[in-house]
Amino acid sequence: MRGESQKHENASNRCLDLMKPDDTKSKNEIVRGQNQALAARSSGLVSRGLRDLTTGSLREAPNDLPLAIDPGDSDAWINKGWALYKLGRHAEALETCNRVLTSNPGTTAAWYLKGWNLIELGRHEEALEAYNRALTIAPENSQGWIIKGWTLNKLGQHEEALEAFDRALTLPTGGSSAWFFKGWTLNKLGQHEEALEAFDRVLAIDPGHSDAWINKGWALGKLGRHEEALEATRQGKARSVEQKTP
Repeated sequence: MRGESQKHENASNRCLDLMKPDDTKSKNEIVRGQNQALAARSSGLVSRGLRDLTTGSLREAPNDLPLAIDPGDSDAWINKGWALYKLGRHAEALETCNRVLTSNPGTTAAWYLKGWNLIELGRHEEALEAYNRALTIAPENSQGWIIKGWTLNKLGQHEEALEAFDRALTLPTGGSSAWFFKGWTLNKLGQHEEALEAFDRVLAIDPGHSDAWINKGWALGKLGRHEEALEATRQGKARSVEQKTP
């Protein structure tokens, strides 16, 4: 039972990971690129610096260029913070967020980045506060509500999490992610019939969603529908293998 519960938890974490920014470039090169972008802006060449960053055409530059070049350059600082996040340098990334928020407290991207880093540091209450600040500024961000709901789940506040996912579903871009996390939460609350409905909504949008199949299997098993549960789990495992195949 513990193993099945862990699989259930892992599926939630995998789906959340899909919402995070990703890249294929060397992480250290990304940091160098952020520094170059900062330096380029200070000399009036920001477009060149950011182009080098996004295309991977990064010139050699030290990792630790002076960073007090343009404290008002929120975009470059946020990009720098994302690179630090991907390197696992979360305390440094938090400093970057706070630098932006000191001068521009209405920068939602900085609040979300701060929340991600606080999550990685295990500071979920503070992360929730950061997401609330972002949603106060821009309440129509469906992913923000989903991330808030996931954080509430980590804090054991499942009813409040459901409210966040339902809020995301009122927005045009709520989509399969909000349905998936709503279903996951309903499973956690023992509301397996409602969870099944949520996972079916996910699968109507994305039939290849392996974690939705697996969690549907979990719900079916809890309802005693074991043959259907086995089939749903088989479908989920097959989709997962397909997704991993080059």
